[in-house]
Amino acid sequence: SRVASPGAGRLALVHVLDIRDRVAVERQQRELADALEAEVAARTAAHVESERRLRLSLDAERNLLIESQEQQQRLDMSLRAAGMGTFEWDVLTNRIVYDERAGNIVGLDEDSMSTEQLLELVDPADRARIIEAVRTSLIRREPDDTVFRICRHDDDDAIRWVHGWGRPVENEDDSVHKVFGVVQDVTAEREVRRLVEER
Repeated sequence: SRVASPGAGRLALVHVLDIRDRVAVERQQRELADALEAEVAARTAAHVESERRLRLSLDAERNLLIESQEQQQRLDMSLRAAGMGTFEWDVLTNRIVYDERAGNIVGLDEDSMSTEQLLELVDPADRARIIEAVRTSLIRREPDDTVFRICRHDDDDAIRWVHGWGRPVENEDDSVHKVFGVVQDVTAEREVRRLVEER
């Protein structure tokens, strides 16, 4: 019978250990690959979800914008049908910006004016009442609803009756910084009322 040499046993042991090391290394590599694959899958899923939410958000914003534009168009049609113009008064700069219809009502081609310029158009008999009504509206933070006369300089100094409604808007520090409102020429209505009262 053949007797195995001690060197052959050590060689076999080294060979077995080498195989175990390789198996352990391969296991570690598989685990790392699995972990990396799981990380990539998780990040991909998170990215896909993020893109989905972004698309939903953009769709929602687009829908809100479309809805806002449609509401603005409906409001504009309603104001046009009622013969009303809109204005925005910046209380801090003392500037009133208005649309074309409001400009037509007061007889001005420009798209803005100061409150002083507006008061110059107001009939002197109505000025003190208008100033007090606006002051009260700003103090109480309540809408102002006033009818007053203006003298249009582009129409042979004709007197026109104007119905104005304005709503104060508060700033973050609770101070009024703007007033949004509408104006309407009610001269014809006032004339009809006068004729009825004279009968």
